[in-house]
Amino acid sequence: MHVTRRTLVLAGIALVLGLVWFVIRTGGRDVGVLRTFDSRGRDLYTTLWVVDDAEFVWIRATRPDRKWLFHVQQNPNVQLWRSGRQRAYRAMVFDKPEARAYVDPRFREKYDLADRWREWRDGSDTVPIRLEPR
Repeated sequence: MHVTRRTLVLAGIALVLGLVWFVIRTGGRDVGVLRTFDSRGRDLYTTLWVVDDAEFVWIRATRPDRKWLFHVQQNPNVQLWRSGRQRAYRAMVFDKPEARAYVDPRFREKYDLADRWREWRDGSDTVPIRLEPR
């Protein structure tokens, strides 16, 4: 089997782009897994970014049409896994410009380049959600 130089270069580029995508996708740090429930009570899991603020934890839907957001609005009792720990919360959706103005800069500060990429890809119509411990 003969592998050309071009094939090796393309494979190298694909590998680098894959690694860059992974870093951008995860923000390189503090990713949580949110457990929600559909109308039949089935578990749904979503990986997302998390920001701590005083006594609350903030998450956000990157767009208002996210399927998991609908389930949170129907049943605000959720669970979040972070750093190997699970905790129960009540999710409070704050789909208002004031909430975005408060929360979005905190995500930008924490996730920086990854958040800039997300905004370029998905826009700035995020939906902040405050998780209150139960």
